Parts: sequence; C-alpha cells; structure tokens
Amino acid sequence: MKQIYFGTRILLLLCLLVSCSQAQWQYTNGPSAPYISCLFVHGSDLFAGTHGYAGTIGVSLTTDNGVSWTDADNGLVSGSSVSSFVTSGDSLFVATSKGIFLSTNNGSQWTSVTMPNVSGLTISYLAMMDNKMYAAGNAYGRRVFWTTDNGSNWRSVSTGLPDYSTIYGLAVIGTCLFAGSNKGVSLLKNGDTSWTSVNNNLAATKVIAMGVCGTTLFVGNDLAGVFVSADSGAHWAKADSGMHGYTSMQAFAVSGNDIFVATSSQGVYLSTNDGTSWTGVDTAGMGGNPVLTAIALNSTYLFIGTDGSGVYRKPLSQIVTGVEKSKTTLPDQFSLLQNYPNPFNPATTISYQIPTMSHVMLKVYDILGREVATLVDQKQDAGTHTATFDGSRLSSGVYLCRLQAGTAFIKTMKLVLNK
Repeated sequence: MKQIYFGTRILLLLCLLVSCSQAQWQYTNGPSAPYISCLFVHGSDLFAGTHGYAGTIGVSLTTDNGVSWTDADNGLVSGSSVSSFVTSGDSLFVATSKGIFLSTNNGSQWTSVTMPNVSGLTISYLAMMDNKMYAAGNAYGRRVFWTTDNGSNWRSVSTGLPDYSTIYGLAVIGTCLFAGSNKGVSLLKNGDTSWTSVNNNLAATKVIAMGVCGTTLFVGNDLAGVFVSADSGAHWAKADSGMHGYTSMQAFAVSGNDIFVATSSQGVYLSTNDGTSWTGVDTAGMGGNPVLTAIALNSTYLFIGTDGSGVYRKPLSQIVTGVEKSKTTLPDQFSLLQNYPNPFNPATTISYQIPTMSHVMLKVYDILGREVATLVDQKQDAGTHTATFDGSRLSSGVYLCRLQAGTAFIKTMKLVLNK
C-alpha cells in the first residue's frame, strides 16, 4: 500500500508540473536576431522584424508557430531596422530604416520599392486603406505618402500634420486613417488632402501604440495609460482600469472582442469589454522579466516580442476562457454558418463546425475571385469555431467566404460589406 501511495504522489506531482509548464510562456527558440521590433501574422505564418545592428537579420519567419525560424532577409540591407509590415493581395511590404521592400513570394526574396527623393527620409510605418498604401516617415519633420501601384508612383499627403511631429504609428478604421505622433492623433479621411487633429480631451499627447477593435480606436500614451475613442477621435475616454501604474504601451493585438496590449515593463494586459477594465496576463516562463516590444496573435497562440530575448508564445486557450473551445456536444457534420452581422461594416464574425480534427482552410475572395484574406489555415480540433473578417481596408461590395475542411468538404457563402 505504501508503494502504491508513493507512486500515486509521484504521478500527481508530475501532472502538476506538466500543468504548470503548459500554463507558462514558452520560448520559441528564436529568431536568430533576438531584438524584436515588430511581429506580423500573415495567414498561418509569423514574421518578426528586428532592430538594426551590424550584421543582423532584419526579418525572420516561422511557419510552425515558433517551433523553428528561418532568416527571410534575401534582398534586404543588412543591419536595417524593421518597423512594420502590410499586405496588399499577394504583395507583402516591409518598412525598414533602409527603405521599403516588397516580396511576392512570402519573404523568400525582397526587392526595393522606389520612394520619393526626400533627403533624410526614413519610412517607419505602413498602412492600407481603400487600395492605397500609405507610408509614414520622418525627415526633418513629418511626411506621409501614398501609392496605388505598389510603389511605382507616390503622392504626398502631409498637409495638416502638426509641426515638428514624429509619427509612431498608423491605424485604419473604414475610410479613416489615423496617425499617432508625439503631438497626439491626426485623422485623414479617404479622398481628403489635409489632416485634422483629433486630440479633444486626450490627456497626454505622445501616442506610442495604436490598435483597432471594430470601429473603436485604442491608443497607448507614453507613461499615461490607454485612451479609447468610438467616434473617430472626436471624444476620448481613459481606459486603464486594472492597470498598475503607468508604463509605456508598446503595441496592441486584437482578436474578436479580446484586446491585448504589451507594455515595456509591466507585461501584458487583456480587456474583453472594450477597455472598460484590464486584467494582467501572467508572465511566468519569461526569464528575467524582459522588456516587451511587440505583440501578435493567430487563432491558437499569443506571441510576444522582446528587446533582446527573442519571441515567446502562449496558447490563447490558457489566457482567454472559451477561446476556440468546442461545445459540450460535438457537431456531427461539417458546416459553414452565415456570418453575423451581414451586411457588415467593417468587421463580421464567421462561424463553422467540424466533427473531427481536420485541416481547415477559411479564405475570403472578392467577386472576381481574387483572394483578399486567409482567416484560417491549420489543423483544428472538432467543435464550433469562429473567425473574424475585418474589411476596413476593402471597398464596399460582395465578397465570397470559402471553407475547405477535411478531405472533401467545401462550401462558399456571400458576405456583403456595406460602408
């Protein structure tokens, strides 16, 4: 009996250790340059941009959620700092301290994109709105340009930006482009040629990070917490209940109604109620309390980039209750359910059911059959799943959502984007 009892205690201890291990953040063994400046999810892949140091790799790629990394810098300038990524159809763009680069083969090869001849111009951030790519940079002052032909021709749209402002980010909601800078937030509506300041009751002016959840804009102010606006910046409300003290907000990541923010010194916070309250996410497993610099997520993991310690990951199911969990009763057949709302503006939720573990491919196409978004491309457990399609960067019209699961199930339905 003593031997059985002793063995049971060992088994229980092992189970507890495994459980604790699974609840911790996991180091992803990379990338090769550990100073992460930004993270970007593209389909089922994750790109990491790094700070520029002599001889370092500017871009790294993982196709297996960080189990392994490959250098994706062929064609980039060695030692360049990477600040942001953006996609347009099959084109992937990256902004670096050495200019903008384009890849049409998922980062295997990059080519330089011609920019306006502005002395000292460093492009820092990219954004897509209504088939236009915007590039924001700083050259003895603020500069924003836009192109509709992948960078062959550019037009300036900098009028109205505050003097002596340094732009730290761009965000898009529908046909509105927002620029965050050391002078607050500026707004450019599609078709306008001049920016408008939207700093009404925005307590602090230095905006470091920006995030979008549906039609709500979140900004992280340096040492002043989070502010939120649901009316394109006309009014702002403080939204940092549950946060402990003030720290620099580095980056936001959004999944459905779940909003994550990475801070420089207080870890990660999560809000599930539009920023009304925040809860700290346990950082156990991140050795040495690294400085957090970037954040991104896919349907399975939340990823954190650090300043010198590479990238960590943690399953979303261990952070947010009910994320990607099956119903108590498993579905008995494959099905693609009608999205809600429909028509939508700018985001809609798509639900689908799979009766057995399957590889799921969920994509959205325009009416001409051109792919505009890959929402899911991975194996998933049996159950009911959801994905969010954000049409902020697309024009109004009919789109087609196509679900391919298992060995033979394929179904397509119509989505109506009405801006």
